[in-house]
Amino acid sequence: MNHDDIIYIILLIASIGFGHFYRTFEPKKRKYVGFIVGFVLSTIVSKYHTIHLISSVLLNSCLILYTNRRICHILSFFVMFGYLLFIRLILKVSGPCNMIQMILTLKCVGLSFEVNQAAQKQDNRSSYEKELLQLGLFDVLCYAFNFIGLLTGPYYTYKTYLDYFRFNFCQYANCTKATIEKFLGVPVFVVIYLLASYLWPLDYAQSDEFYEVRGVFYRLWYVFPTFLIFRMRMYAGLTLSECVCTISGFGAYPSVADNKSGAGPSLDGYESLNVAPEKHEYDFETICNMDVRGTETCITFREAMKTWNKCVQYWLAVVVYKRFPSKQFRTLATLATSAVWHGIHPGYYFCICGAPFYMPIEDLWNKLVRKDATGPLRQFLDAVFTLSKWFAFSYMGTAFLLLSIDKIWKFYSSVYHIPYILWIALYLIGTAIQMTRPKRKSADAKE
Repeated sequence: MNHDDIIYIILLIASIGFGHFYRTFEPKKRKYVGFIVGFVLSTIVSKYHTIHLISSVLLNSCLILYTNRRICHILSFFVMFGYLLFIRLILKVSGPCNMIQMILTLKCVGLSFEVNQAAQKQDNRSSYEKELLQLGLFDVLCYAFNFIGLLTGPYYTYKTYLDYFRFNFCQYANCTKATIEKFLGVPVFVVIYLLASYLWPLDYAQSDEFYEVRGVFYRLWYVFPTFLIFRMRMYAGLTLSECVCTISGFGAYPSVADNKSGAGPSLDGYESLNVAPEKHEYDFETICNMDVRGTETCITFREAMKTWNKCVQYWLAVVVYKRFPSKQFRTLATLATSAVWHGIHPGYYFCICGAPFYMPIEDLWNKLVRKDATGPLRQFLDAVFTLSKWFAFSYMGTAFLLLSIDKIWKFYSSVYHIPYILWIALYLIGTAIQMTRPKRKSADAKE
Protein backbone atom coordinates (compact mmCIF):
# COMPACT_ATOMS: atom_id res chain seq x y z
CA MET A 1 0.00 0.00 0.00
CA ASN A 2 1.21 3.50 -0.74
CA HIS A 3 1.35 6.38 1.72
CA ASP A 4 -2.01 7.84 0.66
CA ASP A 5 -3.76 4.48 1.12
CA ILE A 6 -2.45 4.16 4.67
CA ILE A 7 -3.58 7.70 5.55
CA TYR A 8 -7.02 7.01 4.13
CA ILE A 9 -7.44 3.77 6.07
CA ILE A 10 -6.36 5.39 9.35
CA LEU A 11 -8.70 8.36 8.90
CA LEU A 12 -11.61 6.19 7.77
CA ILE A 13 -11.24 3.87 10.77
CA ALA A 14 -11.01 6.92 13.05
CA SER A 15 -14.17 8.28 11.42
CA ILE A 16 -15.95 4.98 12.06
CA GLY A 17 -14.98 5.17 15.73
CA PHE A 18 -16.21 8.74 15.99
CA GLY A 19 -19.42 8.00 14.09
CA HIS A 20 -20.65 5.75 16.90
CA PHE A 21 -20.81 8.78 19.19
CA TYR A 22 -21.72 11.28 16.50
CA ARG A 23 -25.19 9.86 15.91
CA THR A 24 -26.08 10.33 19.61
CA PHE A 25 -25.74 14.13 19.37
CA GLU A 26 -28.87 16.22 19.02
CA PRO A 27 -29.47 17.30 15.38
CA LYS A 28 -28.26 20.91 15.57
CA LYS A 29 -25.08 19.95 17.39
CA ARG A 30 -24.58 17.06 14.98
CA LYS A 31 -24.71 19.46 12.03
CA TYR A 32 -22.04 21.78 13.45
CA VAL A 33 -19.78 19.02 14.76
CA GLY A 34 -19.94 17.18 11.43
CA PHE A 35 -18.76 20.32 9.66
CA ILE A 36 -15.91 20.95 12.11
CA VAL A 37 -14.65 17.36 12.00
CA GLY A 38 -14.85 17.33 8.21
CA PHE A 39 -12.93 20.56 7.94
CA VAL A 40 -10.24 19.22 10.28
CA LEU A 41 -9.94 16.04 8.19
CA SER A 42 -9.64 18.15 5.03
CA THR A 43 -6.86 20.19 6.61
CA ILE A 44 -4.99 17.08 7.77
CA VAL A 45 -4.89 15.46 4.34
CA SER A 46 -4.76 18.58 2.15
CA LYS A 47 -2.64 20.91 4.30
CA TYR A 48 -2.27 24.31 2.60
CA HIS A 49 -4.25 23.06 -0.41
CA THR A 50 -7.32 23.28 1.83
CA ILE A 51 -7.64 26.87 0.60
CA HIS A 52 -8.63 25.49 -2.82
CA LEU A 53 -11.31 23.28 -1.29
CA ILE A 54 -12.78 26.27 0.54
CA SER A 55 -12.49 28.56 -2.49
CA SER A 56 -14.34 26.17 -4.79
CA VAL A 57 -17.19 25.67 -2.32
CA LEU A 58 -17.51 29.41 -1.67
CA LEU A 59 -17.51 30.12 -5.39
CA ASN A 60 -20.20 27.51 -5.99
CA SER A 61 -22.22 28.88 -3.06
CA CYS A 62 -22.25 32.31 -4.70
CA LEU A 63 -23.52 30.77 -7.94
CA ILE A 64 -26.35 28.98 -6.13
CA LEU A 65 -27.32 31.88 -3.88
CA TYR A 66 -26.84 34.91 -6.12
CA THR A 67 -27.27 33.89 -9.76
CA ASN A 68 -30.45 33.11 -11.67
CA ARG A 69 -31.60 29.71 -10.46
CA ARG A 70 -32.69 28.78 -13.95
CA ILE A 71 -29.03 28.62 -14.99
CA CYS A 72 -27.18 28.21 -11.68
CA HIS A 73 -26.83 24.46 -12.23
CA ILE A 74 -25.13 24.93 -15.61
CA LEU A 75 -22.77 27.55 -14.20
CA SER A 76 -22.01 25.33 -11.23
CA PHE A 77 -21.23 22.34 -13.46
CA PHE A 78 -18.69 24.17 -15.60
CA VAL A 79 -17.16 26.18 -12.75
CA MET A 80 -16.66 23.17 -10.46
CA PHE A 81 -15.26 20.96 -13.22
CA GLY A 82 -13.14 23.88 -14.39
CA TYR A 83 -11.76 24.26 -10.87
CA LEU A 84 -11.10 20.53 -10.71
CA LEU A 85 -9.08 20.74 -13.94
CA PHE A 86 -7.33 23.88 -12.69
CA ILE A 87 -5.94 22.25 -9.55
CA ARG A 88 -4.84 19.21 -11.57
CA LEU A 89 -3.33 20.85 -14.64
CA ILE A 90 -1.99 24.13 -13.26
CA LEU A 91 -1.40 23.45 -9.56
CA LYS A 92 -0.54 19.75 -10.05
CA VAL A 93 -2.59 18.77 -7.00
CA SER A 94 -3.06 15.02 -6.56
CA GLY A 95 -3.61 12.45 -3.84
CA PRO A 96 -6.02 13.06 -0.95
CA CYS A 97 -6.71 16.70 -1.78
CA ASN A 98 -7.69 15.74 -5.32
CA MET A 99 -10.01 13.05 -3.96
CA ILE A 100 -11.78 15.48 -1.63
CA GLN A 101 -12.12 17.99 -4.48
CA MET A 102 -13.74 15.25 -6.56
CA ILE A 103 -16.31 14.60 -3.82
CA LEU A 104 -16.95 18.34 -3.39
CA THR A 105 -17.51 18.64 -7.13
CA LEU A 106 -20.25 16.02 -7.00
CA LYS A 107 -21.87 17.58 -3.95
CA CYS A 108 -21.78 21.18 -5.13
CA VAL A 109 -22.97 20.44 -8.66
CA GLY A 110 -25.60 18.03 -7.35
CA LEU A 111 -26.88 20.67 -4.92
CA SER A 112 -27.17 23.25 -7.69
CA PHE A 113 -29.26 20.82 -9.74
CA GLU A 114 -31.52 20.18 -6.74
CA VAL A 115 -31.98 23.95 -6.32
CA ASN A 116 -32.70 24.39 -10.03
CA GLN A 117 -35.30 21.62 -10.00
CA ALA A 118 -37.03 23.12 -6.95
CA ALA A 119 -36.98 26.61 -8.50
CA GLN A 120 -38.66 25.36 -11.67
CA LYS A 121 -41.72 24.34 -9.67
CA GLN A 122 -44.16 27.22 -9.40
CA ASP A 123 -46.80 25.39 -7.36
CA ASN A 124 -47.06 22.47 -4.96
CA ARG A 125 -43.53 22.70 -3.64
CA SER A 126 -42.78 20.26 -0.85
CA SER A 127 -41.53 21.41 2.54
CA TYR A 128 -38.07 20.24 1.53
CA GLU A 129 -38.13 22.23 -1.71
CA LYS A 130 -39.21 25.35 0.15
CA GLU A 131 -36.37 24.89 2.60
CA LEU A 132 -33.96 24.24 -0.26
CA LEU A 133 -34.80 27.60 -1.84
CA GLN A 134 -33.96 29.32 1.46
CA LEU A 135 -30.42 27.96 1.62
CA GLY A 136 -27.77 30.02 3.34
CA LEU A 137 -24.00 30.04 2.90
CA PHE A 138 -23.39 28.14 6.12
CA ASP A 139 -25.87 25.44 5.06
CA VAL A 140 -23.86 24.83 1.90
CA LEU A 141 -20.57 24.73 3.81
CA CYS A 142 -21.94 22.27 6.37
CA TYR A 143 -23.22 19.98 3.63
CA ALA A 144 -20.03 20.17 1.59
CA PHE A 145 -17.60 19.58 4.46
CA ASN A 146 -19.51 17.12 6.64
CA PHE A 147 -17.00 14.40 7.46
CA ILE A 148 -19.37 11.63 6.32
CA GLY A 149 -18.38 10.73 2.78
CA LEU A 150 -15.86 13.54 2.50
CA LEU A 151 -12.74 11.43 1.98
CA THR A 152 -13.89 8.77 -0.47
CA GLY A 153 -17.66 9.10 -0.76
CA PRO A 154 -20.31 7.89 -1.07
CA TYR A 155 -22.07 10.75 -2.79
CA TYR A 156 -25.40 11.70 -1.23
CA THR A 157 -27.92 14.41 -2.05
CA TYR A 158 -28.66 17.46 0.06
CA LYS A 159 -32.06 15.92 0.72
CA THR A 160 -30.47 12.82 2.26
CA TYR A 161 -28.21 15.09 4.30
CA LEU A 162 -31.15 17.18 5.53
CA ASP A 163 -33.23 14.10 6.36
CA TYR A 164 -30.46 13.01 8.72
CA PHE A 165 -31.24 16.02 10.91
CA ARG A 166 -35.00 16.24 10.30
CA PHE A 167 -35.94 12.66 11.17
CA ASN A 168 -35.11 10.20 13.94
CA PHE A 169 -34.42 7.20 11.72
CA CYS A 170 -30.77 6.96 12.82
CA GLN A 171 -31.89 6.36 16.41
CA TYR A 172 -33.92 3.27 15.46
CA ALA A 173 -31.81 1.61 12.77
CA ASN A 174 -29.47 -1.17 13.91
CA CYS A 175 -26.37 0.80 12.98
CA THR A 176 -23.86 -1.44 14.77
CA LYS A 177 -25.12 -4.61 13.10
CA ALA A 178 -25.12 -3.00 9.65
CA THR A 179 -21.56 -1.74 10.20
CA ILE A 180 -20.23 -5.10 11.39
CA GLU A 181 -21.80 -6.89 8.42
CA LYS A 182 -20.09 -4.51 6.02
CA PHE A 183 -16.79 -4.35 7.89
CA LEU A 184 -16.32 -8.15 7.95
CA GLY A 185 -15.45 -8.07 4.27
CA VAL A 186 -12.66 -5.51 4.65
CA PRO A 187 -9.97 -7.87 6.09
CA VAL A 188 -10.67 -10.30 3.25
CA PHE A 189 -10.28 -7.55 0.65
CA VAL A 190 -7.06 -6.32 2.24
CA VAL A 191 -5.49 -9.81 2.46
CA ILE A 192 -6.33 -10.58 -1.18
CA TYR A 193 -5.02 -7.15 -2.18
CA LEU A 194 -1.70 -7.63 -0.38
CA LEU A 195 -1.23 -11.21 -1.58
CA ALA A 196 -2.09 -10.42 -5.20
CA SER A 197 0.10 -7.30 -5.13
CA TYR A 198 3.00 -9.43 -3.93
CA LEU A 199 2.50 -12.16 -6.52
CA TRP A 200 1.52 -10.03 -9.52
CA PRO A 201 2.69 -6.42 -9.00
CA LEU A 202 1.62 -3.78 -11.50
CA ASP A 203 5.24 -2.63 -11.79
CA TYR A 204 6.13 -5.98 -13.34
CA ALA A 205 3.74 -5.23 -16.21
CA GLN A 206 5.97 -2.25 -17.02
CA SER A 207 9.31 -4.07 -16.76
CA ASP A 208 11.59 -5.13 -19.62
CA GLU A 209 11.27 -8.79 -18.60
CA PHE A 210 7.50 -8.63 -18.99
CA TYR A 211 7.80 -7.55 -22.64
CA GLU A 212 10.97 -9.41 -23.64
CA VAL A 213 10.61 -12.76 -21.87
CA ARG A 214 6.90 -13.31 -21.34
CA GLY A 215 4.66 -14.46 -24.18
CA VAL A 216 1.57 -12.81 -25.59
CA PHE A 217 -0.89 -15.06 -23.79
CA TYR A 218 0.83 -14.52 -20.46
CA ARG A 219 0.59 -10.77 -20.97
CA LEU A 220 -3.09 -11.13 -21.82
CA TRP A 221 -3.65 -13.30 -18.74
CA TYR A 222 -1.84 -10.79 -16.52
CA VAL A 223 -4.71 -8.32 -16.82
CA PHE A 224 -6.83 -10.58 -14.57
CA PRO A 225 -4.69 -10.35 -11.40
CA THR A 226 -3.98 -6.69 -12.13
CA PHE A 227 -7.67 -5.87 -12.11
CA LEU A 228 -8.19 -8.14 -9.08
CA ILE A 229 -5.77 -5.92 -7.15
CA PHE A 230 -7.62 -2.81 -8.27
CA ARG A 231 -11.00 -4.30 -7.29
CA MET A 232 -9.85 -5.30 -3.82
CA ARG A 233 -8.41 -1.82 -3.22
CA MET A 234 -11.68 -0.24 -4.29
CA TYR A 235 -13.78 -2.67 -2.27
CA ALA A 236 -11.79 -2.04 0.91
CA GLY A 237 -11.83 1.75 0.62
CA LEU A 238 -15.46 2.13 -0.39
CA THR A 239 -16.67 -0.40 2.18
CA LEU A 240 -14.90 1.52 4.94
CA SER A 241 -16.54 4.69 3.63
CA GLU A 242 -19.95 3.04 3.83
CA CYS A 243 -19.14 1.92 7.38
CA VAL A 244 -18.67 5.58 8.36
CA CYS A 245 -22.24 6.15 7.15
CA THR A 246 -23.79 3.10 8.77
CA ILE A 247 -22.22 3.56 12.21
CA SER A 248 -23.36 7.20 12.15
CA GLY A 249 -26.87 6.17 11.13
CA PHE A 250 -26.52 8.28 8.01
CA GLY A 251 -28.70 7.18 5.10
CA ALA A 252 -30.89 4.95 7.28
CA TYR A 253 -34.46 4.80 6.02
CA PRO A 254 -37.36 2.39 6.59
CA SER A 255 -37.11 -0.42 4.05
CA VAL A 256 -40.73 0.15 2.98
CA ALA A 257 -39.61 3.49 1.50
CA ASP A 258 -38.03 1.54 -1.40
CA ASN A 259 -34.65 3.23 -1.11
CA LYS A 260 -32.28 3.62 -4.07
CA SER A 261 -28.53 4.15 -4.03
CA GLY A 262 -27.74 7.86 -4.16
CA ALA A 263 -31.37 8.90 -4.56
CA GLY A 264 -32.82 7.81 -1.22
CA PRO A 265 -36.50 6.89 -0.69
CA SER A 266 -38.65 6.53 -3.81
CA LEU A 267 -41.89 6.19 -1.82
CA ASP A 268 -44.05 9.31 -1.97
CA GLY A 269 -44.81 10.67 1.47
CA TYR A 270 -42.06 8.67 3.17
CA GLU A 271 -41.80 11.54 5.68
CA SER A 272 -44.88 10.16 7.44
CA LEU A 273 -42.86 7.09 8.42
CA ASN A 274 -41.16 9.27 11.03
CA VAL A 275 -44.41 9.35 13.06
CA ALA A 276 -43.70 5.89 14.49
CA PRO A 277 -40.09 5.14 13.52
CA GLU A 278 -39.74 2.31 16.01
CA LYS A 279 -42.17 0.15 14.01
CA HIS A 280 -40.04 -0.17 10.89
CA GLU A 281 -37.17 -2.25 9.58
CA TYR A 282 -34.31 -0.16 8.22
CA ASP A 283 -31.70 -0.41 5.50
CA PHE A 284 -28.79 1.66 4.23
CA GLU A 285 -29.38 1.19 0.52
CA THR A 286 -29.25 4.97 0.02
CA ILE A 287 -25.51 5.07 0.76
CA CYS A 288 -24.66 1.67 -0.78
CA ASN A 289 -22.00 2.65 -3.27
CA MET A 290 -20.49 -0.71 -4.14
CA ASP A 291 -22.48 -3.93 -4.41
CA VAL A 292 -19.54 -6.30 -4.03
CA ARG A 293 -21.56 -9.49 -4.19
CA GLY A 294 -23.50 -8.25 -7.19
CA THR A 295 -20.34 -7.25 -9.04
CA GLU A 296 -18.60 -10.56 -8.36
CA THR A 297 -21.54 -12.87 -9.13
CA CYS A 298 -23.33 -11.16 -12.03
CA ILE A 299 -22.98 -12.63 -15.50
CA THR A 300 -22.67 -9.69 -17.88
CA PHE A 301 -20.61 -6.53 -18.19
CA ARG A 302 -23.79 -4.45 -18.30
CA GLU A 303 -25.02 -5.93 -15.01
CA ALA A 304 -21.65 -5.27 -13.39
CA MET A 305 -21.74 -1.63 -14.47
CA LYS A 306 -24.98 -1.21 -12.52
CA THR A 307 -23.42 -2.53 -9.30
CA TRP A 308 -20.19 -0.51 -9.47
CA ASN A 309 -19.90 2.90 -7.78
CA LYS A 310 -23.69 3.19 -7.69
CA CYS A 311 -23.98 6.56 -5.96
CA VAL A 312 -21.69 8.21 -8.51
CA GLN A 313 -23.68 6.53 -11.27
CA TYR A 314 -26.84 8.06 -9.81
CA TRP A 315 -25.20 11.49 -9.93
CA LEU A 316 -24.12 10.96 -13.53
CA ALA A 317 -27.63 9.85 -14.45
CA VAL A 318 -29.51 12.84 -12.97
CA VAL A 319 -26.92 15.50 -13.79
CA VAL A 320 -25.67 14.45 -17.23
CA TYR A 321 -27.59 11.55 -18.80
CA LYS A 322 -31.15 12.75 -18.19
CA ARG A 323 -30.34 16.41 -18.85
CA PHE A 324 -28.15 16.07 -21.93
CA PRO A 325 -29.97 17.60 -24.93
CA SER A 326 -28.96 14.96 -27.48
CA LYS A 327 -30.26 11.43 -26.87
CA GLN A 328 -27.88 10.13 -29.49
CA PHE A 329 -24.77 11.25 -27.63
CA ARG A 330 -25.87 11.33 -24.00
CA THR A 331 -24.28 7.97 -23.12
CA LEU A 332 -20.93 9.10 -24.51
CA ALA A 333 -21.31 12.49 -22.77
CA THR A 334 -22.04 10.75 -19.47
CA LEU A 335 -19.00 8.50 -19.70
CA ALA A 336 -16.80 11.38 -20.84
CA THR A 337 -17.91 13.36 -17.78
CA SER A 338 -17.04 10.37 -15.61
CA ALA A 339 -13.59 10.19 -17.20
CA VAL A 340 -12.94 13.92 -16.67
CA TRP A 341 -14.08 13.59 -13.06
CA HIS A 342 -11.65 10.72 -12.47
CA GLY A 343 -8.67 12.61 -13.85
CA ILE A 344 -6.72 13.98 -16.77
CA HIS A 345 -4.72 10.88 -17.70
CA PRO A 346 -5.49 9.21 -21.05
CA GLY A 347 -5.97 5.87 -19.28
CA TYR A 348 -9.23 7.04 -17.75
CA TYR A 349 -10.65 7.80 -21.19
CA PHE A 350 -9.42 4.54 -22.73
CA CYS A 351 -11.09 2.62 -19.92
CA ILE A 352 -14.33 4.46 -19.21
CA CYS A 353 -15.17 5.51 -22.76
CA GLY A 354 -14.47 2.00 -24.00
CA ALA A 355 -17.49 0.59 -22.16
CA PRO A 356 -20.19 1.87 -24.58
CA PHE A 357 -18.38 0.16 -27.46
CA TYR A 358 -18.16 -3.21 -25.69
CA MET A 359 -21.69 -3.40 -24.26
CA PRO A 360 -23.52 -3.50 -27.64
CA ILE A 361 -21.36 -6.50 -28.59
CA GLU A 362 -22.29 -8.27 -25.37
CA ASP A 363 -25.97 -7.34 -25.78
CA LEU A 364 -25.96 -8.66 -29.33
CA TRP A 365 -24.55 -12.07 -28.43
CA ASN A 366 -26.66 -12.27 -25.29
CA LYS A 367 -29.72 -11.93 -27.50
CA LEU A 368 -28.40 -14.37 -30.10
CA VAL A 369 -27.25 -17.29 -27.95
CA ARG A 370 -27.77 -16.84 -24.20
CA LYS A 371 -31.18 -15.27 -23.72
CA ASP A 372 -33.26 -18.34 -24.64
CA ALA A 373 -30.75 -21.02 -23.62
CA THR A 374 -31.65 -23.47 -20.84
CA GLY A 375 -30.11 -26.30 -18.84
CA PRO A 376 -26.41 -27.20 -19.25
CA LEU A 377 -26.11 -24.97 -22.31
CA ARG A 378 -27.27 -21.96 -20.30
CA GLN A 379 -24.78 -22.79 -17.53
CA PHE A 380 -21.97 -23.07 -20.07
CA LEU A 381 -22.91 -19.77 -21.71
CA ASP A 382 -23.15 -18.08 -18.30
CA ALA A 383 -19.58 -19.19 -17.62
CA VAL A 384 -18.43 -17.88 -21.01
CA PHE A 385 -20.17 -14.53 -20.50
CA THR A 386 -18.76 -14.22 -16.97
CA LEU A 387 -15.23 -14.87 -18.23
CA SER A 388 -15.81 -12.36 -21.04
CA LYS A 389 -17.10 -9.80 -18.53
CA TRP A 390 -13.99 -10.04 -16.37
CA PHE A 391 -11.67 -10.01 -19.36
CA ALA A 392 -13.29 -6.86 -20.74
CA PHE A 393 -13.17 -5.17 -17.34
CA SER A 394 -9.57 -6.25 -16.80
CA TYR A 395 -8.30 -5.35 -20.26
CA MET A 396 -9.86 -1.88 -20.25
CA GLY A 397 -9.04 -1.49 -16.56
CA THR A 398 -5.35 -1.98 -17.33
CA ALA A 399 -5.44 1.33 -19.20
CA PHE A 400 -7.01 2.92 -16.11
CA LEU A 401 -3.99 1.77 -14.08
CA LEU A 402 -1.21 2.42 -16.60
CA LEU A 403 -2.55 5.98 -17.13
CA SER A 404 -0.11 7.36 -19.71
CA ILE A 405 -0.63 6.93 -23.45
CA ASP A 406 2.87 5.53 -24.06
CA LYS A 407 2.51 2.79 -21.42
CA ILE A 408 -0.98 1.90 -22.61
CA TRP A 409 0.05 1.73 -26.25
CA LYS A 410 3.13 -0.32 -25.40
CA PHE A 411 1.03 -2.90 -23.55
CA TYR A 412 -1.80 -3.04 -26.10
CA SER A 413 0.71 -3.32 -28.95
CA SER A 414 2.53 -6.13 -27.13
CA VAL A 415 -0.65 -8.23 -27.33
CA TYR A 416 -1.28 -7.08 -30.92
CA HIS A 417 -4.62 -5.48 -29.93
CA ILE A 418 -6.13 -8.96 -30.01
CA PRO A 419 -9.12 -8.11 -27.74
CA TYR A 420 -10.21 -5.16 -29.88
CA ILE A 421 -9.82 -7.18 -33.07
CA LEU A 422 -11.81 -10.03 -31.50
CA TRP A 423 -14.59 -7.70 -30.34
CA ILE A 424 -14.91 -6.10 -33.77
CA ALA A 425 -15.07 -9.54 -35.37
CA LEU A 426 -17.71 -10.69 -32.89
CA TYR A 427 -19.80 -7.63 -33.62
CA LEU A 428 -19.61 -8.13 -37.38
CA ILE A 429 -20.37 -11.85 -37.14
CA GLY A 430 -23.20 -11.29 -34.67
CA THR A 431 -24.73 -8.58 -36.84
CA ALA A 432 -24.56 -10.86 -39.88
CA ILE A 433 -26.30 -13.68 -37.98
CA GLN A 434 -28.95 -11.31 -36.68
CA MET A 435 -29.70 -10.06 -40.19
CA THR A 436 -30.42 -13.60 -41.38
CA ARG A 437 -32.81 -14.54 -38.57
CA PRO A 438 -35.85 -12.41 -39.52
CA LYS A 439 -35.69 -13.81 -43.07
CA ARG A 440 -35.79 -17.36 -41.71
CA LYS A 441 -38.78 -16.51 -39.53
CA SER A 442 -40.65 -14.92 -42.42
CA ALA A 443 -39.83 -17.90 -44.61
CA ASP A 444 -41.18 -20.28 -41.97
CA ALA A 445 -44.35 -18.20 -41.74
CA LYS A 446 -44.96 -18.49 -45.49
CA GLU A 447 -44.55 -22.26 -45.33
